[in-house]
Amino acid sequence: MNFAPTNEQKMVREMVRKFAEMHIKPIAAELDRTHRHPEEICRELGELGLMGVAVPTEYGGAGMDNVTYVMALIEISEACASCGVIASVNNSLYGYPVKTFGTEEQKKKFLAPVAGGKVEGCYALTESTAGSDAAALKCRAELKGDRYIVNGVKTFITSGNIARYCVLAATTDPARGYKGIINLIVDLRNTPGFRVGKVEEKMGILASGTAELIFEDAEVPADNLLGKPGQGFRQMLSSLDAGRIGIGAQACGIG
Repeated sequence: MNFAPTNEQKMVREMVRKFAEMHIKPIAAELDRTHRHPEEICRELGELGLMGVAVPTEYGGAGMDNVTYVMALIEISEACASCGVIASVNNSLYGYPVKTFGTEEQKKKFLAPVAGGKVEGCYALTESTAGSDAAALKCRAELKGDRYIVNGVKTFITSGNIARYCVLAATTDPARGYKGIINLIVDLRNTPGFRVGKVEEKMGILASGTAELIFEDAEVPADNLLGKPGQGFRQMLSSLDAGRIGIGAQACGIG
């Protein structure tokens, strides 16, 4: 088996390296110092297809493979760790589950704007008592008519303070354990009952926000369910695996 990068992969990596050297690296220190979200960089990365590298072109992405994604993310992270984290979340933790488990309508509505760099996404899993033990979620989603009523608090959510869309992990019935878990796509800007809580103070990667997300009788359309009830835990594990690809690429870039 030949593991050498293809000419296309080499070309993309060189393109990203030049972009990062010219547009990201010169402002990286200022972004970190001021904790400023690099919105202009995110929009430019989206125009280059780098907010959805492995997302099909019909949904705003570049339609490339994961090796190309890793190469691109290494170069972004080498220039600015914060930009690398934001790009990784858009590509992996948010982009992957919507791309893989979403309906055609969901992908057009909720994936294309993120993959195209118009807005950011996030994945809300971690809670104060759940994260590593992903089946122990307390955030509750109760189906009432054509809507889920969501109550709970998510912690340490990367991009949570600036994201437009969120894949939210919740339980429909804590007594069912992992079988009760679902994933909902939430439009954070248009969901009454949602608010951003504490934005964490961190030691580094300061231009990437990490926030608490609070849901108090928040209403989410039932049509925003990813897949079917009972499939959420499997979706979650698969999405976390996709996210680990991004974490490894960031480490290579920073290191």
